[in-house]
Amino acid sequence: MDGELVHRDELLALDWFVRAANEGHSTALSYLAYQCYGGRFLERNASHAERLANAAAKKGCAKVHNLLGVIYWKEFKADPHGAMQTKFLDHWKFAAAAGCQESLDNTKEFGVDMHGIISEEEFDGVREECEEALTIEWTEDREEWSKDR
Repeated sequence: MDGELVHRDELLALDWFVRAANEGHSTALSYLAYQCYGGRFLERNASHAERLANAAAKKGCAKVHNLLGVIYWKEFKADPHGAMQTKFLDHWKFAAAAGCQESLDNTKEFGVDMHGIISEEEFDGVREECEEALTIEWTEDREEWSKDR
């Protein structure tokens, strides 16, 4: 933790996120994964963040794949010829296809520009999927449907 004071309401909210995560709520699992990775309210623990993020992803939280991409990219940086050679990009492309702009930007910067692992043509396809996902109209019925899942 970074030593800053945490407001009581933030701790109460964190408690509710932990309770929801224990019940398998994907958004709560994702939130806690980001907290474990960033270390604001919880002690920084990348392996615990990865486990929580994988649990959220298995529950259908597409945007948590951005965090998994970041975790695997750091492993790739440490060993560019190891098992994480393209795993980080798979997660970023998946999240981008769900409309995550940060994942799209990461795919471009690290997959195309910096490492040349994917082609401009493949990136164009990912960008089109991201743009399409961002244009989907959210209706009340769809919002209710997503809450029930």
